[in-house]
Parts: sequence; structure tokens; C-alpha cells
Amino acid sequence: MRDGNGGRDSRVEAACAAHRVALEAHARRLLRGREHEAADVVQEALERFLRRFLEEPPPPEPACALWLHTTLTNVCISFWRKLQVRRRAATDPAVQLVAVPQPVEPLDSPPTRTALDTVLDKFTNEGFKEAVESLSPKRRVTYELHMLGLSHAQIALQLGLQETAVRKRIHDARKILRERLAIDRKEEDEP
Repeated sequence: MRDGNGGRDSRVEAACAAHRVALEAHARRLLRGREHEAADVVQEALERFLRRFLEEPPPPEPACALWLHTTLTNVCISFWRKLQVRRRAATDPAVQLVAVPQPVEPLDSPPTRTALDTVLDKFTNEGFKEAVESLSPKRRVTYELHMLGLSHAQIALQLGLQETAVRKRIHDARKILRERLAIDRKEEDEP
């Protein structure tokens, strides 16, 4: 909320100052092992507080403290989720191919092999086909429809499922395929 002079309401600033120490301690507990991120998480929670109560007064205590701690907890949950996604992406060869820029060759030179070519050399059509056929019938049908380019909604309609069930089956199928193809590559690498 703004005061009559166009500045920020002093109650909002006072609430931020009063709760900052407690929020930092709470963030350090939630971010065990990554305590150095606590200040950033607290800053994000306080920014959300300031945006939320820009035009209206902050809630009275203890609701104000509850709002700030709940927001901080949600920011920490988002932080851990993003970290998990980044870790999974770091081990996914497809994401690495997109994320790492490939060198640009002159137009008159022969095409160079890309990282994707290297990855695809390790897989055969037969090996991939066997891996897909080894999926359970429910997962295989869902995955095959997905590979044909149908949206989750179209697959759900065709199979009489909820979209969330379709997403889960596709997720599970990809995970199983990733594991089975990784096992096949390890077997090929062994003498």
C-alpha cells in the first residue's frame, strides 16, 4: 500500500524488516546443504510480499508472519523442484544436444557429425523397437500414439483416460525406455 505521498506504506517495510531474520533462519533450515541460497530465497519471498501488498495494507500479526513463512516455504519448494529438473536435464543427452550450441561449418564443407549423430549411432532400430515392445500394453499403446504426434488430450479421448493418466504413462514409458536403452548400451560396451 502506498502512503499519501506516493511512497510505499511504512507498515509493509516494517513487516519486511521485522521478519527478515526469522525468514533467513527458516530458509537455512529448508535449504540444508545449500544454505548459501537462503538470502536469494528470502529476497524472492519479500519481493512477493511487496508486490502483493502494494495497493493494500499487510495483514496484522500473526497473519503477516504466516503469509511470509508460507510464501518462503513455497519458494523453497520451487527451488528444490527446479534443482531436480536441472539435475535430470544434465544427464539427458537430448537436452544436452539442444543446450550446447553446435559449431557452424562453412556451407561448402562436408557436413560434420553432430553430437546427435554420435548418440544415435549407439542405438539401432531393432534395439529401440524391442525396448518399445517390452513396455506393458497400456504404456506401449499410449507411447506409440504419442510418437505419432497426437496430443495428450487426443490420446486421452481415444483411450478413454484422463490427460493426467496419459502424461503419467508417457513419463513412465520414457523412463523405462531410457533405463532399458542405457542397459543395452552398457552391454554393448562390455567386451
